[in-house]
Amino acid sequence: DGDETNKYIVKFAAYDNDYVVYTAIAEEGSFIDEALIPSVEGHSFGGAYETADTEIDEETGTKTNVTYSDKWNFATSTVTSDTVLYLDYDINTYTVEFVDYDGMILDTQTVNYGESATVPEVPEREGYVFTGWDAEAYINVTEDITVNAVYVPENEYVTIDLNRSSYTMM
Repeated sequence: DGDETNKYIVKFAAYDNDYVVYTAIAEEGSFIDEALIPSVEGHSFGGAYETADTEIDEETGTKTNVTYSDKWNFATSTVTSDTVLYLDYDINTYTVEFVDYDGMILDTQTVNYGESATVPEVPEREGYVFTGWDAEAYINVTEDITVNAVYVPENEYVTIDLNRSSYTMM
């Protein structure tokens, strides 16, 4: 019964090599199905690599950079021994567009997933008071968004000073 195929452990490591996200048993000579690679919210899969080198900041002891090499080719590479594949995920970026009342684009920003855009300065609009933006989706961005400036007519906007505190009524 000498036809038994060797089996090997394949570990998938991510998050700067510290975190094994998946472990599989594979037969010698088998391919790894790319569909097994776990997704990471807000990131795109950038590839699997057999080697990952990490730079450490000597002062803080934190990782500052990971360099991957020996890219695994899911179409042609086969398992021949116990293997660790380092998964590279690229953070997704999104476009945040700030638009004025007349459709004029005030600012366009590219923002990483989960980060916030910086609100631009809003131009004066005669006869109106700027009251904010129509959505707070520019905070913790998770998709391409358009945010519109909101104004109210000056005659509907009143500021009252009560006990040296300022109150605004609309």
